[in-house]
Amino acid sequence: MFLFGHTIEGDKLFLRQSGGDWLVSAFRRNWADWCDFDMPMPEWLVGVFKGDVATDWMPEWPERHWFE
Repeated sequence: MFLFGHTIEGDKLFLRQSGGDWLVSAFRRNWADWCDFDMPMPEWLVGVFKGDVATDWMPEWPERHWFE
């Protein structure tokens, strides 16, 4: 596993290798558990920003981001 980020709440975001892909796992601090996603990090990250990936533990995003 490779730590690639964290949230404002202290959740840790990791990459884990599976079948040649780097997939996302997160340690959710408030739940004290792991949450695994079966999608590569770029796809996961875009999905989180768009609201397509269900992550009720992530901070809320504004309607529009400055990088759009």
